[in-house]
Amino acid sequence: MVRVECEWCGKEFNRKPSHIFNHIFCSAKCYGAWCSQNMRKDNNSSWKGGKLTKTCEVCNTPFKVFPSRIEARFCSIECRGIEVGRQMKGKCLSKETKEKLSEKARKRWQNPRFREKMSKVLTGRKFSNEAKMRMADLWRDENYVKKVIAGLHIKPTKPERKVIAICENHALPFHYCGDRSFMVDILNPDFISTDGTKKVIEVFGRAFHDPDVSFFKVSWHRQYWGRMARYAQLGYDCLIIWDDELGDEGKIVERINTFIGVEQSARDRLVRGGKGG
Repeated sequence: MVRVECEWCGKEFNRKPSHIFNHIFCSAKCYGAWCSQNMRKDNNSSWKGGKLTKTCEVCNTPFKVFPSRIEARFCSIECRGIEVGRQMKGKCLSKETKEKLSEKARKRWQNPRFREKMSKVLTGRKFSNEAKMRMADLWRDENYVKKVIAGLHIKPTKPERKVIAICENHALPFHYCGDRSFMVDILNPDFISTDGTKKVIEVFGRAFHDPDVSFFKVSWHRQYWGRMARYAQLGYDCLIIWDDELGDEGKIVERINTFIGVEQSARDRLVRGGKGG
């Protein structure tokens, strides 16, 4: 063994003669610190001149990229989305293509390993309170909501179309607004009353809102009572219809007619319950 000195921190230590090279370090930490100071730019054989400046094709904003991304065309995901929207505007997938994509998606979700993997991915996401507040403020901005709606091309789901037909066939005073054309704070109900009362209808799918059925962790505010209490706190009565209940049209009509005559005291109880929870 030979006594040597670390080139970065000056610490003395023993090392085999066969392990002594041009530069000597006592640890990976010291080696990394030395590289950070001495292997920069022209001193590094992999250096290719640093970032290059390009101009975004959508907003004309200058942005920098590494040489390996010289083909980049947009400064952000938002600008890329705008360009994709322009290219896809007026284009529709054929029925055959849609069916193929749906079949592929169904097969993936039938695989237990895929479901387990996606469950971990979707339930493992965590956002800071600051990020949550920023997102909430965005959804209160009418211009932001309009841009999102225009980009998503939202259409009623199959369960929502059934409720639309029921309301039209039985002259029920509710209008579809699940395309985010109407917001209650940051909530977007599926239907809003047309008679001036503060009543909304939500169509819930078991797979996304029922914690006993869903493959994912369903947060309280997305569950039945959580959503009811939140609307009540905002001054709205809410009727939730589950997708597996839509087979009995008569029952749905009866529930909506009963809901139209709901008493104010019911909402007050939900407000107290929501605050207490």
